[in-house]
Amino acid sequence: MRAAFLMVLAVLMLPAAAQGVSAAGGQRLLTPQQTAGWMTKKLSLTGDQQSKLLPVITARDQKLQTIRADTSLQRREKFREGKAVAVGRSPDQRDP
Repeated sequence: MRAAFLMVLAVLMLPAAAQGVSAAGGQRLLTPQQTAGWMTKKLSLTGDQQSKLLPVITARDQKLQTIRADTSLQRREKFREGKAVAVGRSPDQRDP
């Protein structure tokens, strides 16, 4: 149970923009596979845990990429929706 909690916590604390492309400022971002590898090393995850983690990271990154590509959203809205995805909520859920 504790390992599962740590895994979820680590996913939520990862940089929201891990897409494998260069970010503003020339910083290289991690691919989902690199992120899973990093988390496996840091948290000593088993192969089973890593295989369950990769689809979660991939889905999160796809949602973030969709938000970034949406030209109908203003910058503030993109930030708000991206933050919601990064912390595991749907973009339509608001802070209490």
